[in-house]
Amino acid sequence: MEENWLNDEYVRYYNSSYQTSQEEFAGYLKLLDINSEDSLLDLGCGDGCFLEAAAPLVKSAVGIDISPLQVSLAEKRLQAYPQASALCSDFVSCASVLRQDKSGITFTKGFSRKALHHLTDPEKHEMLQALAPLFAPGAVLYIEDGIFYNFEREHIQENLDKLMEECAQYYGEAWEQKRHDLLNSFLNEHPTGVGFWTKELNAAGFKVVELKPRSSFYGGLIAKKV
Repeated sequence: MEENWLNDEYVRYYNSSYQTSQEEFAGYLKLLDINSEDSLLDLGCGDGCFLEAAAPLVKSAVGIDISPLQVSLAEKRLQAYPQASALCSDFVSCASVLRQDKSGITFTKGFSRKALHHLTDPEKHEMLQALAPLFAPGAVLYIEDGIFYNFEREHIQENLDKLMEECAQYYGEAWEQKRHDLLNSFLNEHPTGVGFWTKELNAAGFKVVELKPRSSFYGGLIAKKV
């Protein structure tokens, strides 16, 4: 799916179809307990909406996105905030990019929303192992994404009918519009079970301290760097 994010037409479709309200961003800031001493990393920053909300509140903020268009849009949003920036990189390579561009920075907060399901499980492992040294002890990482809370990914086919029923209830009148995207995500992208995330975060030096499911197939988790 990486090629989609290099297609400006797809990026514009995504930005118009999956907008996030300022109220929801405010909720994420509260969840992360963002403060003026924080250095924030936003993985999959998109057009910079969350970075723009966080920038006035933190010491520094960096967004990562693979789409040059998204990074360009984010940079425009962040012009008034010299402490915030956006960098173009894939997630697996971004630790190296951050070391080169932001030498010496250590993150105290991390955020990723609807981004990491584009990585295969081996890529998630590689990314976490590379990024972990850039997070300070006690740092908080919030991941919200396609996460299976009741089963692991290898059991998706046997749970697919039940997932479709739950999606229809969860999205209500919007379900028919979203059906294609959700089914594509379940089958062709890489949403991952909470057991996998817990294991991989532990291996990278994080401890999952809270699960925040919105449904059996989507939600968040909070992890702290040990």
